[in-house]
Amino acid sequence: MNLYEIDRAIEEARDFDNISCVVMDDFKSEGRDGIPRFRKMPVSVLAQINEKLHNNDVRRLDSWMVLYTFQFGLDEKEDAEFQPYMDEFDGVIMWTWKESDVPLIPEKFEIFKKQTPNPRRMVGCYLYNFGEEKQATGEAVKWQLD
Repeated sequence: MNLYEIDRAIEEARDFDNISCVVMDDFKSEGRDGIPRFRKMPVSVLAQINEKLHNNDVRRLDSWMVLYTFQFGLDEKEDAEFQPYMDEFDGVIMWTWKESDVPLIPEKFEIFKKQTPNPRRMVGCYLYNFGEEKQATGEAVKWQLD
């Protein structure tokens, strides 16, 4: 995401009153070149994006980031390196990618809470198992909702 895309999001918000935030999905994922997207964006640019989202001529828009359970809690050094980016967002959404990771949610959520002391948090629940390319089971969905 760049400042031009942020301008486009703000213009969309002008036309649609129900737009209240911008969500950066796959922010920590690798791009086509194999380099994680966040490594191409200094934290200072993310701060500029937030400034523009928060202070524009339409209304304040929040910034959210998607973080998948396979992207954190595996390497403390990597988590620490990524921390300044997470701190810049108004909120972070934790998602699993594979249904087989659903049993890890309680453990991952504890790590997630430690890594997101400032931003607001959400936890996503898939109705489709994207990581394993099949319908989610009712059992897994119900467990997540419960």
